[in-house]
Amino acid sequence: MLIKTLLNKVERFKSFVYGTACVTLVGGTEALVIDIVPRRNSGPICPECAKRRTVYDR
Repeated sequence: MLIKTLLNKVERFKSFVYGTACVTLVGGTEALVIDIVPRRNSGPICPECAKRRTVYDR
């Protein structure tokens, strides 16, 4: 089973997807480092009204 599949079963983020995964040394011990990137087709959520909106400026 893929790491991304396991992560989606354990911890699912609605507007994000898991990117690359690698094992690196962090503080002298090995750690699994996974990039989390925003979905391309999802619009941002307005912090004031909590509704999805379009984006003109980034």
